[in-house]
Amino acid sequence: MYFYRIFISKAQHSLPQDELTQLLNQSKTLIEEQDITGVLACVQGAFGTHDETHFIQVLEGPKPAVDLISDTITHDGRYGALRVLSEAPVENRRFDNWHTAFECINLEEHKELKAFFQLDDDVLQSNEFQEANPLLDFLSSFEQ
Repeated sequence: MYFYRIFISKAQHSLPQDELTQLLNQSKTLIEEQDITGVLACVQGAFGTHDETHFIQVLEGPKPAVDLISDTITHDGRYGALRVLSEAPVENRRFDNWHTAFECINLEEHKELKAFFQLDDDVLQSNEFQEANPLLDFLSSFEQ
């Protein structure tokens, strides 16, 4: 039995590509040591009146390991507005071959993603949202 958690967060400042690469490299060791799989998607574009960098992350693996990684991210000063969208126990991993998959997504090309950063708690906790998992389906489409 595994556990998955999907959350979103916002970068405290705009992150150029070299900082994004550094961020990913720093997390690889801990994620692999903890037997975590998943994906980190960086969503860049205009949120309101200015460009921002947001993240969507899926972690899956043993629940204590998912909790450890989530806690590490929560206390990392580079992120803010961290919000869990969905979490649950699962029989199988969805991103079994992806220890640290990373995708950079241009918001102009995927405008529908903006809505995920604006959902209220009632929508997030609804059975329809939890069962459909449209964000997992979208992120799975990047699997090679």
